[in-house]
Amino acid sequence: MASLSFDFIGNNYLVTGASSGIGRQIALDLAAGGAKVLAVARREEELKKVQSEYPDNITVAVADVCDKNAVKQAVSDFVSENGLLR
Repeated sequence: MASLSFDFIGNNYLVTGASSGIGRQIALDLAAGGAKVLAVARREEELKKVQSEYPDNITVAVADVCDKNAVKQAVSDFVSENGLLR
């Protein structure tokens, strides 16, 4: 099977459920392609494991996506440091 690669350099993304499963893999794939990723989930220890794979590209925020204020603050902090999400 052929290997695919993508160029996400200069793009910023928010990935929810990033501590496991599909969310985790999406965060890792975006970071591997050069994107800056805000990885959001409730499990801090698992998020740190994801971040450790691409520490320069993945920023983590421990939050429940049902908590609108927590997500809003995480996005605001990320945007202040990295620019707008795409």
